[in-house]
Amino acid sequence: MKVFSSAPFSHADSHAAPQKAKARTSHMQGNLHMWLWPGTPAELEEAQKELSLWEEKGTHYFKEEACLYCARLEGEKMEKDFYSLEKRVKNLRLEHRQLLSLIISRRG
Repeated sequence: MKVFSSAPFSHADSHAAPQKAKARTSHMQGNLHMWLWPGTPAELEEAQKELSLWEEKGTHYFKEEACLYCARLEGEKMEKDFYSLEKRVKNLRLEHRQLLSLIISRRG
């Protein structure tokens, strides 16, 4: 892949630039990206494939992150439900003991 500097064109480059542009336009086939791409059509195609691959990886990554986030939220909800049930069980045991002591006190 070609790397271009941001340095201004030299005088020799200014004469070569129209010829390069003319050579590139013959390969354009109506593709707007070619006007912006400084490399060859094969390099553009390779770069587009690589970009597509990274977009797929990014999409997959964000889907995985979303699944993990949902699982974490679900886990937190389950944990809250568990502690809520545990607290309820403790309260029921306490009520049961109180009822047993009330029954014993009435009998005795």
